[in-house]
Amino acid sequence: MGVSAAMIVKNGERSIERAINSIMEAVDEIIVVDTGSTDETLPILNRLAGEHEKVQLHHFTWINDFSAARNYSLSLVTHKWTFVVDDDDVLPLDQIHKLRQYTSEMDQQGREVGMYVRYNNTVDGVVNTVHEKAYLRLFPSRLRYKDMIHEIVDTQGMELLQSKFKSRSRKCPPLDAAWKGNEIV
Repeated sequence: MGVSAAMIVKNGERSIERAINSIMEAVDEIIVVDTGSTDETLPILNRLAGEHEKVQLHHFTWINDFSAARNYSLSLVTHKWTFVVDDDDVLPLDQIHKLRQYTSEMDQQGREVGMYVRYNNTVDGVVNTVHEKAYLRLFPSRLRYKDMIHEIVDTQGMELLQSKFKSRSRKCPPLDAAWKGNEIV
């Protein structure tokens, strides 16, 4: 059935390549929607799209609506499952098989469920805050986001599960190179 990655990005030059490379083996396609980058993000994405058939670059004119941008990315996916990725997320190597195993199990059982991913805020490699159900990151591709800001997936009453795999995010604020990042687990 397959897994698509859907990502929106703006000015993610410091982290986008690492994020894409970390999910390359976990998904069947990577849909990247740029919402108006003015840094080196586009040259990086154009290069990655040229090097990897899975990477598809699209553009969305920003209209101050995160759900609209995310829904545009979802409209482009071609597989049953979507794994939503931010430009600063990293999926550890040892977790790649778990994402595919989970979607395969759900397909075999004929189930459509969404999965929350635990988010660890990390500074200098030390976890300082944990959010157990902060982000619904893996779900059937037919679903869409709602709300312009602090967008959430409209689950339509679907069963939701806690994460069975780990991923992490490296936040890279442009003005503070000493700050090490956040983690999604």
